[in-house]
Amino acid sequence: MSQVLTFCVQPQVQLRFLCPDDIEQVKKLCTEWFPIDYPDAWYQEITSNSKFYSLAATYHSRIIGFIVSEIKLISNMNKEDCDILASFYPDTAQAAYILSLGVVEDYRKHGIGILRKYADLS
Repeated sequence: MSQVLTFCVQPQVQLRFLCPDDIEQVKKLCTEWFPIDYPDAWYQEITSNSKFYSLAATYHSRIIGFIVSEIKLISNMNKEDCDILASFYPDTAQAAYILSLGVVEDYRKHGIGILRKYADLS
């Protein structure tokens, strides 16, 4: 999972999968962006467990945004999350479930958040 993609909106921005070496950067960003204290185990999981699709947008090797998602059966999702899906999907259908998405403030409104469209790259 070391594939690196050049980002079409800004060629200097690349997409790659998160890895355990990214934990400290991701922790710092989560602290800045979200009012939640994630446990250390969560950071380990999202950077090493293949059940998560965890992509980073990098600029000169610095993480400037990331998305963490997983594929879930609709039958395993919370009711309030299912309520936003069209009712014709069967319980056996799968959906991409975004757990976390953020972009460094200086890079917002530059198309970096579009990386959520690439969450199914693997």
